[in-house]
Amino acid sequence: MKPLSEANKVKLKELNSILKEFVNVGVSIERKYPISHDVSEFLMVRFNLFSRFIHYTESITILAEHYDVNPTIDSSIGIILRSGLSDYLPMIYLDNLQTKKNKSKKVEQQTRAFLADHLSSAMLYLKQGARLVVDYNGNPLTDVDFRKALRRLKKDYFPYFKKTKLNYISTDSNLKYKKIQIRLFEIVDEMVLEEKSYKDGHRNKNFLQQMDAQSAYESYHWYSKYDHYGIFTNDFQTQDMDMLFRLAFSGIRFMLIGAVLCLSHMQHNYKDVDVNQEQKQMAELFQKYYHTLTGHKN
Repeated sequence: MKPLSEANKVKLKELNSILKEFVNVGVSIERKYPISHDVSEFLMVRFNLFSRFIHYTESITILAEHYDVNPTIDSSIGIILRSGLSDYLPMIYLDNLQTKKNKSKKVEQQTRAFLADHLSSAMLYLKQGARLVVDYNGNPLTDVDFRKALRRLKKDYFPYFKKTKLNYISTDSNLKYKKIQIRLFEIVDEMVLEEKSYKDGHRNKNFLQQMDAQSAYESYHWYSKYDHYGIFTNDFQTQDMDMLFRLAFSGIRFMLIGAVLCLSHMQHNYKDVDVNQEQKQMAELFQKYYHTLTGHKN
């Protein structure tokens, strides 16, 4: 594997310095917002995703300190990015729905379906794994335990369940909201976001171009081969380090965009916190990062 060039070693330090500043601003914002379930699901998702984008980036800055001397770190950065991009793409899908007229109900349904995915997989795990799952004492999970677990899920997350009697055979039929069917490679083509759709000053034409869903999906697809081992994994991870550097630090920009977009929703929908100055700092740091990465001012 060809090592990182001297020019990219310099760029690496510059980009990582910007990322650290971005994380510091993000953490200061995070501390101002309450961790509460007394908000809409839509807003809770934005609170949570904002935090996740900030801390994905924070983890990457720690790894990036050694990126120029330890090429294997690219694998860890790639797995973090894959997770972050799997948050980013559904988020901008929901954002895109929100820009369309008379779509508020669909946004609510899709947001709840997005959240309910954990319930769907948990019930399937309990059902299919009943013969394999053991408790803390090593005892197998019984049918009685399985039914008790489902009743507990319904009690704890009742807004997502139908009011009908629990179906222990077809577990997904208990949910009000169907599992979200986001085929990421298909929805990318739907992401035609126009400047007039937004009133937020930071969401200008250039920003939306940098939000490019197609590039985000391509990055997600690449790093999926890191996360799931297969025939491509070795070839992908042993490319020229300059190429891997460009791919990684281009993908990182979507973590920054994700945080800025979440913050915009947080400000608009939660008026008790003033983070106008921090939002300006984040937008400026993103533009600085993008300029340093690409050499383009806009």
